[in-house]
Amino acid sequence: EFHYITDATQALDTPLRLQPKVILQDLVLPGTDGFPLIKLYREQEALAHVPVIVLSAKDDPKLKAYSFAVGANDYVVKLPDKLELLARIRYHS
Repeated sequence: EFHYITDATQALDTPLRLQPKVILQDLVLPGTDGFPLIKLYREQEALAHVPVIVLSAKDDPKLKAYSFAVGANDYVVKLPDKLELLARIRYHS
């Protein structure tokens, strides 16, 4: 199953309710960026060990390093090849 959230205010409640195997997290969100959400995921016992794959249009080593520092498990530059993205999701799930 794949669940898509368009409202950043639901980005914590929905994963807590659904208990996903993997979270794909865009870094650019309406009204916020993805870094605070990754930190929030890691603070929640139910989500602390759920792999987070960051999606970003920026191929910036500093952003990648910071993503890992706040708790991301992977970083993918948009738009990845379908096979690559599926392979990463399978690996992390």
